[in-house]
Amino acid sequence: MQIAAFLFAMLAFFALYVMTFNATARDLGNLAKWAEDFSDFPTAPSPPAGRFYEVRVLSGAFSTLMSRLATAASDLKRKNIDLEEQVREKTKDIFANHSLLQDILSELPQSVILLEKNLSVAYCNESAALLFGVEEGKRLPEALNIAFAGHFDEHERSEDVKFSLSGSEYSSVIKAVGEGPRNLIVVRDETRRLAIERQLLQAQKLESVSRLAGGVAHEFNNALASIFPSVEMLRTRIGDEKSLGYLTVIENSAQRGADVVKRILAFSRASEEVRTRLNLNEVAEGAVKLLRPAAKGVDVLWSPGEALPVILGDEKRLQQMILNLAINSLDALEGKGRIIIETWADPGRQNAYLSITDNGPGVPASFMENIFDPFFTTKDPGKGTGLGLAITFAVVEQHGGTIRHLRPTSGGARFEIKLPGLTESASPQRPASGRTEEIIIG
Repeated sequence: MQIAAFLFAMLAFFALYVMTFNATARDLGNLAKWAEDFSDFPTAPSPPAGRFYEVRVLSGAFSTLMSRLATAASDLKRKNIDLEEQVREKTKDIFANHSLLQDILSELPQSVILLEKNLSVAYCNESAALLFGVEEGKRLPEALNIAFAGHFDEHERSEDVKFSLSGSEYSSVIKAVGEGPRNLIVVRDETRRLAIERQLLQAQKLESVSRLAGGVAHEFNNALASIFPSVEMLRTRIGDEKSLGYLTVIENSAQRGADVVKRILAFSRASEEVRTRLNLNEVAEGAVKLLRPAAKGVDVLWSPGEALPVILGDEKRLQQMILNLAINSLDALEGKGRIIIETWADPGRQNAYLSITDNGPGVPASFMENIFDPFFTTKDPGKGTGLGLAITFAVVEQHGGTIRHLRPTSGGARFEIKLPGLTESASPQRPASGRTEEIIIG
């Protein structure tokens, strides 16, 4: 009886074990199948709970993990969206800054060139392309290659290079930058700055000399003042022809000295100045008429410009300025040749221009630095005071203008004067060769 009860108990335990095992295996199988099918957890169903505590705990742990993963995925997605937006904004900023940098470099007056290690052009701005013909992807033009030869360095030190090209003066800085390395070249046109510096130096020299010259001229004028009346008194008392001839020589020499004093006083600005509103064409035409008696054998071509701006100036001084330049041309031509006097306005109608050109021998290069110096002359003794161009420079400066000397390719000399205008004119036009008015003098 006891054996039967024991066997029954064992069978019941075995049956319960098998049922529990099967149920647990089934729950674990369902949980494993759920895990195998788990691919898109944000939309996946919750894990099966099961009938046993341990399975429910495991299922609950999976549910908690799913919830945390869903939260983390949501946060990650939101951060990813924010990051993509930031990347888009930064990309826009980079492109905007690149475009801005391109615009800035294009507007720079300096020429900017970036060279690869093989010296091909990686980048050049508009100024470099226009001034020197630089093209991206190609080698530097031959003129720049010659100017920069031997100055490219793989180290990051800067190289300063100065060179001349087509009559203009340039300074440049060459620096190795970045990987490779590349060579960055910045070229600046120094022509205008050097011209202004020379003009300023000339103005300073003239200012110093003019102060001294004004005082000397006044003292000299006082000395001359007693010579003329003394000569006249002696003429009334002397009847000897030979002695009267000597008096004439004295008077002529004194007169020449008086003329020199007048020129010195004009140079030193000590004489009276009257400024009015003027038309440069009328001033120049008056000077041409005054030039007529002295221009024998020389053709004078007068080419007035149209619609010049009104200028403020002293008519006599401006005419003297023109005559000084024209007489220099006459002296250089020695009675045979051509002088062209022309006027025009700039495109903005802010300035009036005048030029005097001759086909004489021109100004020697060795004299270029001194032609506007007071008392500098290449003429024979007794034929010039060396004040003509100095006075011209002073008159131009007094009127707020500039003067420059050019060497025409056909030879001769050309002086160009720029004077500021008071008002804007309509439709400026530089005189064309087809409308030149020819005046033959002599």
